Amino acid sequence: MTLFAVSGSTDLTGPNRGKRVCSWHFSNTGAPATINLRDGSAGGTRFAQIRLATVTSASQSYVQRSAPLYPNGLYVEVVAGTIVGSVDLV
Repeated sequence: MTLFAVSGSTDLTGPNRGKRVCSWHFSNTGAPATINLRDGSAGGTRFAQIRLATVTSASQSYVQRSAPLYPNGLYVEVVAGTIVGSVDLV
């Protein structure tokens, strides 16, 4: 497992990066936020959408075998809000 920092939209695709999300944690430091977890790029398939109220945070973890798979790698797209956090990939 490898933990990656996220600050705004973040491309986590590429060599030596996992394709399964074992956990994520996002904090919203401003207005209501919307985060899309996409496959491969900003235009890739959206597999999950996370919405956070003003100045809140949220986390999710998965058992490794059933962790969501992003075949082309993970792209974290911040649609609205100011986000910081982390994603654990394997």
